[in-house]
Amino acid sequence: MQISRQYESRRKFRLTNPFTNPCLIYRTAPAPNRLRRGAVLIELAVCLPVLTMIVLMAIEATALTFARQAMVQTAYEAAVVAVRREATNSDAISAARAVTNGRMLDDVTLVFQPADISSVPRGALVTVTASVKGSSARRLGSRLLSVDTVSASATMVKE
Repeated sequence: MQISRQYESRRKFRLTNPFTNPCLIYRTAPAPNRLRRGAVLIELAVCLPVLTMIVLMAIEATALTFARQAMVQTAYEAAVVAVRREATNSDAISAARAVTNGRMLDDVTLVFQPADISSVPRGALVTVTASVKGSSARRLGSRLLSVDTVSASATMVKE
């Protein structure tokens, strides 16, 4: 038992090996708390900015995806109205504004192809392109992701 006292005096713990019961395994005591606290502080100082950047980029990517989906819906709704008989550009624009106001997006630009949809003959294609500036679509106001414009288009046949 003299060996056992020697190890106990060096702050070592005695553990029993689960595979061979008669054997004893010795390991050193854990490091003092103040050394561990310093390591945690360094890990936090290194990892926190990286994690914060990842979270902010995820928020911005989600906002841009939301804006893209809003532009798809806006172009679709404007195209549905634009292909109706006796529809005008102002009718399609008001349908698009209803969608963008519900999604809280400003500065939305609509482009019609052909420019005057009231003069388009029946059976011709009408294309509506909706776009918004990336700065209007962002929720954080930062430029973590470099997207200048979010746009979508819809093409339908005139009734």
